[in-house]
Amino acid sequence: MRRILYVHASADRYGSDQSLLRLVTSLGEGYEPVVVLAADGPLVEALRSHGVETHVLPLAVLRRRGRLAPTAAAWVAAMPAMIRLLRERRPSLVHSNSLAVTEGACAARLLGVPHVWHVRELVPRPLMFRVVLATLALLTSRRVIAISRPVADWFAGRGRLRQRTVVIHNGREYGTAAARAARAATVEEPLTIALIARLTTWKGHNLVMQAVAQLAPSLRDRVRVVFAGDVFPGKEDVEIGLRKEASALGVADRVEFLGYVASSAVLEKCDAVVVASETPEPFGNVMLEAMDVGLPVIATAQGGPLDVVVDGETGLLVAPEPQAIAGAIARFVEDQELRARLGRAGYARARRRFTQERTTGKVLALYDDLLRPEGER
Repeated sequence: MRRILYVHASADRYGSDQSLLRLVTSLGEGYEPVVVLAADGPLVEALRSHGVETHVLPLAVLRRRGRLAPTAAAWVAAMPAMIRLLRERRPSLVHSNSLAVTEGACAARLLGVPHVWHVRELVPRPLMFRVVLATLALLTSRRVIAISRPVADWFAGRGRLRQRTVVIHNGREYGTAAARAARAATVEEPLTIALIARLTTWKGHNLVMQAVAQLAPSLRDRVRVVFAGDVFPGKEDVEIGLRKEASALGVADRVEFLGYVASSAVLEKCDAVVVASETPEPFGNVMLEAMDVGLPVIATAQGGPLDVVVDGETGLLVAPEPQAIAGAIARFVEDQELRARLGRAGYARARRRFTQERTTGKVLALYDDLLRPEGER
């Protein structure tokens, strides 16, 4: 039995959390997952309900705008507990499921345990973030998994680290229902477009509101936007600011803030999905969820969407600018057949290219290669 110890930065219900849950519950016989999370939360219960051994340690989590001194202090405090856990559980391999936690990589290096770093981030600025973590990956990691080609290009570049890096897209299990039929957008029943993501400064909520504000009144009256997601604890000012902006733009009656709602429940009641991230999205799991039910996607043409969406065939790729997003929304409002065609093609592409079986198979092949005796490689 090969025991794999996974280290993850979050215990929430968003993309990387769900990807981890799908991976560890699909390993099959011969592998025993043990998961270490940086906090308590819904993911703990979800993992344990599947019989996955789960530990909560106060790990240092790197944030885009986090403060260095408290993070460093948390790291120093967490390392002894991580080392102790590795010594107790004696994993065959450590798999860090995010760049946001580094204790697993460092403890694995100290104890001589093979380490894999699963890169689920794409953070262009500050540059030092990538430089420091790419150097750490070179020192600690036998392999790097990037969830999209843009992530691999950003993190590994063209140097030595690229030779250790493999792109393995996220996957999911799909339902059996047919792709949903597109309906006409009317004033009485407006087209509902969902942005399903945390309320953060880079996910593009403001771009979508500005785009709606630019629509001609006759089109704006046929559009409704829902934001499904909550803020990070302590960042409530982000939602307050977005609500104020909606009022200032005159679109408060066209935008609804739902808070956290399971994406499946949101998708049941919407007609399209928008991924409007201002900085490149590493992957964008919500696009696969939309494609699962045959909903068309509008996504900014950078990062993960370049791997997932075929422009004009399974969705629309646009510049991360309000005018471009507004143009795509207008096309969706006016062209019911376009939405139907894109939805059907996305439905087929998701089942062909982005299945959990395919993702897990590639990860297990990587494990097998790393854990094969030296003389058999």
